[in-house]
Amino acid sequence: MELAAVALLVGVVHTRFPKGGSYAESWRFVVTHPLLLLHVIVSILILTEASLLQVRTLRSRNRSWAILAFAGFAFTLVGFVSGERFVATQLHTAISVMDIGFFGALLTYSLCWRLSRRKPSTATTGP
Repeated sequence: MELAAVALLVGVVHTRFPKGGSYAESWRFVVTHPLLLLHVIVSILILTEASLLQVRTLRSRNRSWAILAFAGFAFTLVGFVSGERFVATQLHTAISVMDIGFFGALLTYSLCWRLSRRKPSTATTGP
């Protein structure tokens, strides 16, 4: 959750990409800009964590957790790919799709966290 907050805060910083640059020039700009590079590194870590969670839930054979983990991974992947597409094209629609992926993953993983914290009900029947 902390990584997601860092990625969001760093990504909010308004940065102007060079106009008319090639794909390689855009990535060179990202790599040389410290905040954008931090955003990319944190995003890679989040994508890695999402894929590891997916593997763990598949191994547990718990279908409901696997579905939630898959949804979170899918949203994370959408956000990650959209970020790469923004660097390639500088189209603002890519940022909107990246936001959808980020918030979808955040909601999915928040739901997972909430469900994992819920205590099993110990309802007893009356006399």
